[in-house]
Amino acid sequence: MNIRTLILLVLVGSLFSCRGKVQEETSLPEMPVGFDSASFDEEDKKKYNKARSIFYSLPSPMETTVLMHKAGATYRQDILNPAENSKNYVTSADQAVNIGAYLADMSYCNIFQQQEQCVKYFAALRVLGDELNLSGIFTSDIAERIELNLEKRDSIMNIISEAYWTAKSELEEAEREKIASYVLAGGWIEGLYIASSLATGGEKNELLEKRVAEQKYSAMHLSELLEIQNSDGSMDDIEKGVNELLDLFMALEEKSEPGTYSVDEHGVIRVGKKITVKMSREQLEEIAVKAKELRNSYIAR
Repeated sequence: MNIRTLILLVLVGSLFSCRGKVQEETSLPEMPVGFDSASFDEEDKKKYNKARSIFYSLPSPMETTVLMHKAGATYRQDILNPAENSKNYVTSADQAVNIGAYLADMSYCNIFQQQEQCVKYFAALRVLGDELNLSGIFTSDIAERIELNLEKRDSIMNIISEAYWTAKSELEEAEREKIASYVLAGGWIEGLYIASSLATGGEKNELLEKRVAEQKYSAMHLSELLEIQNSDGSMDDIEKGVNELLDLFMALEEKSEPGTYSVDEHGVIRVGKKITVKMSREQLEEIAVKAKELRNSYIAR
């Protein structure tokens, strides 16, 4: 079994399992339905587990926007990708990246109860989904449910999450794992762009800046995932852009402090440590510029 099949299993079983909230559990979910461990040799299993570990370390677009909201972010429509731009994307890479971006934008709008904008973004997602033969994800039934629940923010979030599950069957055909990776990268890039734009474009918000700095680890994991996926060089552009962001994040200083202290039922003392990522204003601005540059290379067509 080759690595492309391994990643397909990861993404089919996992990419669209988001529930619209930050996961509190640290253990990995169960294997995807239909997973046959007997078909894997030891090397395959190592690659599979590595890919799953990387995937689950990455925040979904909905998780990112929830974190931004908790950090005191404000709503700014002007920094989002207009829904009408969906007609401008013609390559599968651009379409997939912008599905991720629109999911981030839609989640951001939903958190701030901009439900009419959610309807527009869902329409854009349907356009791009149809282009990528992912029509089973963004259906007319889901669109109708969104319109009927415009005043219910939590209901909209649940509807968006449910739509992810329908992607399983759509991603089973060849090459779907690469499309899924573009979607994942697009959502992360857009989330970082929104957060860094808000952090540099208004009053100082230390908690929001902290959230941006913590994306250092997501950048590391996304870079590693793209390296696994990009065996044929077709994802060179987005991998290069993410790696340029990673270089900026790697320059951020980490400070380790004493963290948790506990004693389990067997009397074993467990001590954790707290790692804080330090980021100067200049470093934040550099990250914001690079995130905008990478984002616009796919958004501004």
